[in-house]
Amino acid sequence: MKRPVRNILLIAASLSALAFGASVARPPPTGSGWIEYKYYDSTNNLVGARLIDCTGVVSTFGVFQGRVEVEQGPCF
Repeated sequence: MKRPVRNILLIAASLSALAFGASVARPPPTGSGWIEYKYYDSTNNLVGARLIDCTGVVSTFGVFQGRVEVEQGPCF
């Protein structure tokens, strides 16, 4: 009886973590804002970036791993 409860709690915790991760990295709707992800290595060197502009065009360079910083802004 304990095993099914543990499995259910583990699944619930996993789904909660996935939902939180998806909500943090969700880009703004096209036309309402831009978003930029910058990726840094362990020595704080910029190693990659991804920009989604106001028209929905995605520009990328480098690698997408390491510490990430996210910036957002409005479209004018």
